[in-house]
Amino acid sequence: MIEFLKTFGYGFLYFIGLPFICIGLVFYGIYLLLMFIYLSIKGIILFFRGKKLDMILPEDQKAEEIFLARINNRDNQVLRSQAAMANAGVTYNTINQFNVNNEGDLSKAIHQANMLNNIDDQTRVINNNHEENN
Repeated sequence: MIEFLKTFGYGFLYFIGLPFICIGLVFYGIYLLLMFIYLSIKGIILFFRGKKLDMILPEDQKAEEIFLARINNRDNQVLRSQAAMANAGVTYNTINQFNVNNEGDLSKAIHQANMLNNIDDQTRVINNNHEENN
């Protein structure tokens, strides 16, 4: 019997509360419709003035500053590490493996092999210069 009264009470509350919920949803829908119309008109006016419809909040500006600071810091770290690596002696070990199907590919393969050999020669010169400086 108590379960029946609980269920009946919930039903009665929903029956009483449903009109208020519906009225609230109608007012919210009207508010959304008016905001849609307002922002559409504002967007059209700003478009023809050559401006953007921006809604940048202070939090957005702060987040952008933090983001840009991190990017600049990361770029500086990359540049520092690249400068440090430029002074280190590095040996490039390359293996020339080419799939040659016809004569055009053969000439490309020969050209690529020559370019890799030139890179190896340049690397040896850089390493020798580095060893002489140390």
